[in-house]
Parts: sequence; C-alpha cells; structure tokens
Amino acid sequence: MVIGLIAALVAVVAVGLRPAGQGVALQAGQSAVANLLNAARLNALATGRETRVLLCVETASAADDFLRRLAWQEKTDQRWITQGEIRLPDGVAMLPRNPEAFTGLLTPGVAWTREDGAALRSTAFRAGADVRAAVNSPGAVDWAAVTFSSAGTTMGSGDLVLGATVIRPPSDRGAGEAPVRFVHPDQVRGLSVSGYGLATLVNSREGF
Repeated sequence: MVIGLIAALVAVVAVGLRPAGQGVALQAGQSAVANLLNAARLNALATGRETRVLLCVETASAADDFLRRLAWQEKTDQRWITQGEIRLPDGVAMLPRNPEAFTGLLTPGVAWTREDGAALRSTAFRAGADVRAAVNSPGAVDWAAVTFSSAGTTMGSGDLVLGATVIRPPSDRGAGEAPVRFVHPDQVRGLSVSGYGLATLVNSREGF
C-alpha cells in the first residue's frame, strides 16, 4: 500500500509538469524533486532497503534528459530496481555537483556563487557517487546519485539547485559539450537535504 501511494504521488507530480512561465516552472520543478526525494526516503523507511535518486548527467543524451531526467530506485537482492521517474519542466534543469566539468553549461562572465561566495552547485550529489546504469532503456548512461540508507538517512547534508536554462543549438556547441546552458545564478530554486534525509525548500539564491 505504501509503495502504491508513493507511485501515485510521483505520477501526479509528473503529469503536472507542463510548459509554464519561468518562475512557475522553477517552482513546479522544485516541488517535483521534493516529492521524489520524499518518496525515495519513505520507501527506504517502509521497506528497510536502500533507495537512491538519480539525475542524468550524460552529455550525449537529448536535451530533454540531460540534467532534467530523474529516477528513483530501490535496492533488492543486490540489484537496483527503478520505481519511478520524472522530467523537470521545460526550461528547468538541475545543476550538477561540478558544473565546470561540463563545457558551456554556465553563462560566462557571471559569478556562479552562493550568498556566502561558495560555488553554486548541487552538493547533495557526493563526489565519486556517480553511477552508470540503464534506467527503463537498453542503453546505460551516467547518473549522479543521492542514496538513502534503510533508516532514511544520507551520507551528509547538501543542496540540490534547480535553475532556468536555454537549449544550445548544435551549431553552438562541440562534441561532448552540454546541450543546455543555465541562464543566471539569480534564477534558481531548490532544496537543502539534511543528513537525516529531510528536504527543505530553498526559494532563492540567497537561501543557499
């Protein structure tokens, strides 16, 4: 019953992600990610099994997938089973842990920093935690991961940052470069995830 309610919640969120104004789209994406995290954590607590939330970081993927496609999985018999997935609204993507590693991802000439001067990035994705997996498709791609223990905890606190993006046309990028570009560090929302796995909404750059 618990898993059925979780699946229904994620499905409702996914259906609601339609094209919208920039601010509305960011808010919708923020809510979708919060519900996805809560679903994964609730599943871990209910089943006593590890769960994880994945973000597609494969630059060869379509612009609809890169930094926009998220999935959550449950670990069963040493295998990760996909329980649900969503895509963020058009014009919204999630910053990776190391944005500078993706050529062309950030608008140049702008300081992509938090209020305290530190780099603006999704620190909830742990260094070295990336995985390569096939999620509801035959081909394996690269994913960043946030993992919840059977007790619903994470490896530590961190942020998940969503921002407004534009699609980069093929003529504007070379092979292996990011297919989207984040517009401006002031156009962000997201979440702060505690070591207990609890997510708090962050509604502006100043909140990170």
